[in-house]
Amino acid sequence: MFWRKLPRTGYEKIETLKDAPNIQWHMIGHIQSRKTELVCRYFDMVHSLDRLKIARLMNRYCGELKRQMPVLLEVNLSGEESKNGWDAWEKERWELLLEPFAEIVAMDNLKVMGLMSMPPLSTNPETTRPLYLRLRQLQSFLKAELPAAAWDELSIGTSFDIQLRSKKAQPWFGSVRNYLARGQNKY
Repeated sequence: MFWRKLPRTGYEKIETLKDAPNIQWHMIGHIQSRKTELVCRYFDMVHSLDRLKIARLMNRYCGELKRQMPVLLEVNLSGEESKNGWDAWEKERWELLLEPFAEIVAMDNLKVMGLMSMPPLSTNPETTRPLYLRLRQLQSFLKAELPAAAWDELSIGTSFDIQLRSKKAQPWFGSVRNYLARGQNKY
């Protein structure tokens, strides 16, 4: 499994390695509307579906390609303006996520696998601990409210906080780099 943050450079690498067996490509970066078709055509999973407009485009393109795309919905747990994703830092507002998430869960060509979030950059694991706990709580909330999706996958963090992730992991937390280091390839 390989990952790319930018669709165009991902496409170039995918074309270079298209005949290599057993390679899967995961998109982990922000997706622009004009790059959505490239993502649907060349990637095997999206870790950063951050808005309904892109979900609708992906559903359309995947339908045209006759494929289903596994996705993680990106949520902003910190409230930082520099982070993408649905606003999820206030537990009291989680019900507002249900309508757009239900629409995505119902899309024929997308398969919601779970959630992704990026914590504030910090070398102190105690800074991000509350965000890990909040992501797990959001996961439980969504499993109860929208059971048509599995919500099993969680992706969060950077390599700075791997010790905290390893204590909280279920089924996996962390950057794709750390995920790959664990030798898992299940998509």
